[in-house]
Amino acid sequence: MEGKLTVVNGKYQGAVTNFSQGRVITIGRSKRCSLSIKDSKISSMHCQVDVSDKECLLKDLGSTNGCCVNGKKVKSALLHSSDIISLGDIKILVEYDANKNLSPEAKGKNAEITEVWGEEDMPIPCEEEYVQDYKILKKSTLLGENTFQAEHRNTQDVVMLWRIEVEDNPEAFAKFIEKAKVYYGIENPRVLRTIEVFQEPGFLYFALEYIQGNTLYRWAQERKKISFSRALKTIAYTTSGVNHLHKNGIPQVTPSPHFIVVEEVTKKIKLFLPALPLFLEESGYSFPSFETDESKYPSPYQKQPEEKSDLHSLGAILFFLISGFSPDRIPVEGEQALSWLKENYNPSQDIQALLSKVLLPHPQIKKTKQFYDEVTEILNEMK
Repeated sequence: MEGKLTVVNGKYQGAVTNFSQGRVITIGRSKRCSLSIKDSKISSMHCQVDVSDKECLLKDLGSTNGCCVNGKKVKSALLHSSDIISLGDIKILVEYDANKNLSPEAKGKNAEITEVWGEEDMPIPCEEEYVQDYKILKKSTLLGENTFQAEHRNTQDVVMLWRIEVEDNPEAFAKFIEKAKVYYGIENPRVLRTIEVFQEPGFLYFALEYIQGNTLYRWAQERKKISFSRALKTIAYTTSGVNHLHKNGIPQVTPSPHFIVVEEVTKKIKLFLPALPLFLEESGYSFPSFETDESKYPSPYQKQPEEKSDLHSLGAILFFLISGFSPDRIPVEGEQALSWLKENYNPSQDIQALLSKVLLPHPQIKKTKQFYDEVTEILNEMK
């Protein structure tokens, strides 16, 4: 895909930024932006356009005056060629060719006319599928088969709609909705924004900030080998998100590679629906269809404050990123697990020291060993 954004009015009329797939185009007053527009109604980092091989997605970056596409205010929206983005008084024309980088064979695929239909043979148009106020656009594989790309009926915001199968239990739903209120107040770059939670017969639905990417589990499996520096950066970003959640009403996050997403273009790390399994269980739901093949990351701190189990989970994620295994899935345990990691992958002394503080049972080993008491200590040591 190749295309361009062109300012079509005002002082900056004619300013152009070209793009191709894999790029992130930032727009705002800042000189660091791909398209810098010094206008009082535009924020320093106003919005961005994520360009994948098939689509362009506009995302508001928390601007003061918001974004409009073809006159409608949006938080996020799929862009089509000839769309007009409005930022304050500035209008930007979107133009792109989704087939620009395709081979001639791919461009021409299915283009040849092989049959002419009569009017009576034309297929009946499918009715648009809605779930409450959300129009289903297409299926997404990010969180499995029950994930959809959807558009809000009124705002036209594009969201990720995820559902899990639950029994119809009004009492459990009421309790869960009360617990889920904490999601709405979370605004952090390391946490995927939750827009709405609602129930339909047999399902709980979660409308989430739309993101192009994959879960950390799948991302790591596809890469097969991850450098130590990338593994540490991933844990640092994840720990930052966990720390924010601890400070904002979620003392036990239970982070897992299946509940962390990696953005396709920027490789940003975001946690989503923190403590969801715990909230569901405490509300009275049973959810067999929700189970995955993930490790449960049993914590040696089960009888300690909740934050301790998150420390262990962070260590388990780091172990997984380096080796591909969670600590409870290798044939050895305790200190032998760290010896096994050293023998097979030879991580740095700093990584070994970090893992020893969060993975080994405490207080079963020598009292001379140090342990982290809270996740901020991991961040401080990484710095």
